[in-house]
Amino acid sequence: MEYDIDGTQTTCLSSALENCLSKCRHSLHDDALIEHYESVYQNNLFQYNKILALLTCTIDDCEANARCISYAIENDAGIRDGIQNEIEVLIEKSAVAKERIQQLNEERVVAIEVLEGRIKWETELEQSLEQKTQEAKAVETQITLCYFANQQIKSSVQNNDKRIRAINECSNHERCCVVARQNAYRMMMAEIYDKQVMHQRRVEDIVRIHGEMEQGKNKLVEEHTSILNKLEEMKCCINNVKTAKDSCQETLFEVEQEINDRGLGIMGLREEIAQLEKEISMSISKLDEACAEQQRLSKTEVNMSSKVNELQRDVEMLETNKRELQSKIETQSPRIKELENILNVKKQELEIKQIERSKSYRKYNILLMQLEEVTTDFETKSKGHLETIVQIGSRRNFPGNNPNPDDIRKMAYEMQRQLNQLQKLESKTSEEITKASMELSDLKQSQMALTKQVETAEITCAMLNKEIASLREQVNHITSKDDDRKKMIADLIKEQEYIGKMIDDLKVEEEKVKNDYNKQIQDQIEAHKLKLKFLKTDNCSDLSEIIEEEKRNSDILLNAAIEALELEYAKEKSKLESEHNAMIKEEKEKYEAIRKVNISEIERLRTSIRECKPKEPVIASAIPQLPPPVPRKIFPTEPIKLVYVVDSHISVGTLNQRPIV
Repeated sequence: MEYDIDGTQTTCLSSALENCLSKCRHSLHDDALIEHYESVYQNNLFQYNKILALLTCTIDDCEANARCISYAIENDAGIRDGIQNEIEVLIEKSAVAKERIQQLNEERVVAIEVLEGRIKWETELEQSLEQKTQEAKAVETQITLCYFANQQIKSSVQNNDKRIRAINECSNHERCCVVARQNAYRMMMAEIYDKQVMHQRRVEDIVRIHGEMEQGKNKLVEEHTSILNKLEEMKCCINNVKTAKDSCQETLFEVEQEINDRGLGIMGLREEIAQLEKEISMSISKLDEACAEQQRLSKTEVNMSSKVNELQRDVEMLETNKRELQSKIETQSPRIKELENILNVKKQELEIKQIERSKSYRKYNILLMQLEEVTTDFETKSKGHLETIVQIGSRRNFPGNNPNPDDIRKMAYEMQRQLNQLQKLESKTSEEITKASMELSDLKQSQMALTKQVETAEITCAMLNKEIASLREQVNHITSKDDDRKKMIADLIKEQEYIGKMIDDLKVEEEKVKNDYNKQIQDQIEAHKLKLKFLKTDNCSDLSEIIEEEKRNSDILLNAAIEALELEYAKEKSKLESEHNAMIKEEKEKYEAIRKVNISEIERLRTSIRECKPKEPVIASAIPQLPPPVPRKIFPTEPIKLVYVVDSHISVGTLNQRPIV
């Protein structure tokens, strides 16, 4: 429904009241009713003050946002000034480069003057050569006169030819040097011109980017002004509402005065007022119940938040315990590593000793094999010697076979030598066996010690593993507790969400009650309108009732209009703030991107300006031969200008050249 807030309805009421008051001429003074209307008036004033406070707060927020926007614009202006300063520095550097180019042009002019002097000197030499050729012709006419004079003239001519060749060689060499310098100068000028063109283009791009940034700034300023205009429009609407309310209050005051004079029909309407008050009390009781439930839910929410805080504290304690356990594990991990390293070292020592023992076993086996071989050799040889002895004894029995004593001595000597060898081998083997037994005993002792150390290390490792397992169990227990706490927190969050849903449902029910109440009021307003229409035709007996109902209806309409305006203002404010924040973010991102691009371009320009230093002049003595012709540089950007510049340099370099004679 749409309501007229500008006072049209009040004017209709005043006209109807005037028509009715012309008929009614009796008055009624009721103090209770006056107090009731005073309380209603005070309540309306209290609500109006609340609305004014809310509007002032919103206006302050808008002003704060406007200040923030102005500060952001000032910061953007400062950054823009910094970029402009950097651009001015670049322009100054380009001016310095132009001055350097002018200096090079002056040096070029000086070189051209020197070249002109050289050319004049060459012309003088040519004139002298012509004179000498004329003299040579005169001498040739006189050759017929004297052979001696002819020889002298020939020698002088040869000397002159040598001088002329030397002069020509010097002139050619100087021309080569001049051409080389001209080529180098052309190269330098072309490079400087190219870099100058690139710098100018980059400066133009930077200026264009700054123009775009200024356009964006102007757009932001326009949007800010539009927002301020909207705020002013909202203020005007609020002022209109205030004026309408003041006019309504004035009309109500007049109506109250008229009611104090003419209130005869109030006694019949008190019953209806009592019924309405009962309904209002019922709705107020429902609202109180809803508020009580909301408070109870808020208390439960506070309790749940306290429980959540306690659970978070427990979780923090568990995390600290977990960290302490991890620190203990970390402190004992180097000890475990040390024991593992010791075990590895001991294992390596055992392996080394086992290798040595295997080597000693090999030596022992080799010695045993040697003993067996020696004993077998000794047995075979002793058997052979015994056989020989037996043969000798048998020969003694025979008278014809007498043994040789030398053979017997040799055999005895060999037997003695073999016995000595056997004794030496036995002594060596016994020594080796004793050494091997000593080494074996040492190895056994070391192995026993190592086994004891390994057992102790295994015991310590088992203890450490048990401790680690217990620590891991504690960590798992803590993690399980963490999971339980997380589940509890999730359950509490769900309960909190359920409480929020309940609060929302209660708010919806409250809104439904308000809507029902508003519908009832609207129905009553329509009924009163019908009564007014009926009273326009009939007598004015229910005037006080109609006035009270119209007063209530006017208050309700004012409150509804103010609430609608507040809602619209809040919605518009939120929309404007969101749009403004989004625009500020977009502009900031664009500005940062442009600033990064500008910084990169400025650094690139600085590097190019540093590289664009004048090259060292070419020394004439360092060029023994003619250099190759310099190719013309044709770039894709503005080729006509570059070619024209190169051609102009070439033409300037070749103006005063003359062919070599």
